[in-house]
Amino acid sequence: MDNLIFTDTLQEAFLTAGLDNPGLDRRGTGAVFGDWRTGEKYVWQRKREGGPKVKVDVYAIENARKEANKKLEQNIQKAHAAAAGKARALWNNYSGEADANHPYLVRKRLPPLGLRQFKDNLLVPVYSANGETVNLQTITPEGKKRFSKGGEVKGCFGYISGSNELLYVCEGWATGAALHMLTRASVACAMSAGNLLSVTGAVKAAMPGGIKIVVAGDDDRFSNINPGRDAANNAALVHGLEVAFPTFAPDSKGTDFADMWLELQGDRQAGSEKKRGV
Repeated sequence: MDNLIFTDTLQEAFLTAGLDNPGLDRRGTGAVFGDWRTGEKYVWQRKREGGPKVKVDVYAIENARKEANKKLEQNIQKAHAAAAGKARALWNNYSGEADANHPYLVRKRLPPLGLRQFKDNLLVPVYSANGETVNLQTITPEGKKRFSKGGEVKGCFGYISGSNELLYVCEGWATGAALHMLTRASVACAMSAGNLLSVTGAVKAAMPGGIKIVVAGDDDRFSNINPGRDAANNAALVHGLEVAFPTFAPDSKGTDFADMWLELQGDRQAGSEKKRGV
């Protein structure tokens, strides 16, 4: 490899290079290391090369790693608790339903469905699997979305109450609201494709056995990798559920159920105008 590093220990070499710890075995007699950028991989064994000058205390390294992870988890939990408290306070301070003429709702042709409003921003409550409000997503008039700083997201979801017989799990709130308007079903909104698997598992575990759960995916068909379809198929496969995707006309640019809802509203409006002779 280029730029050779000479140190007293293998550990020091990795720290000097700014790399992660080498994959030492517990006895300090071997390691696997390399460069992920180039694909180079090397195996070192003490019995073959005589070993480093100084014995590496792999137990101390492992204990330090565990202690660092413990502190990190504690800090994350503190941030989650603080964000949840602020989210609940903000939500409770604005008890009225959001303005139905909010630009985002008007553009999506959706009612507030229980959302609240802080200044110009819509407030979407985000719940844990046990029903506690742990975060808020704000939506600006332009549609920009942001969670509370430090708030819990993984496995948490927005919720739209509907039928006790059918529940959809989808990505964003607008997609969930469109599904509810189309079917009157209950909807859990994972807020992102990356959270879909965790939320599907949490919802399946929390919901009574009599309710049917369907994963409703986005169809990012104009993307090379289609993350929405991949995430939905994976969540459905892992948890043994049905999956559904929106359908569009051949010339449509739509990718999710919110787009499908908009297009259906346009068709209905056109049909109504035709009946009135407009």
